[in-house]
Amino acid sequence: MNFVVLDVDDREDGRLARLLGYRGTPAYLLIAPDSAEVLARVYGVQHGRDLRNILDSLAARFGS
Repeated sequence: MNFVVLDVDDREDGRLARLLGYRGTPAYLLIAPDSAEVLARVYGVQHGRDLRNILDSLAARFGS
């Protein structure tokens, strides 16, 4: 699993964020490792366990 931080104020990062459907901070866009498919969009402050459950589910599906 890789984490990529996008700076929405940066020209290139901002363009990619808009392309992926970014709506506000904080935002987590979980993207398939073998395509550009957005598997999940999570917006707003999350409880650690909730975010962990989403990440664990995707890790089980795609491998870690």
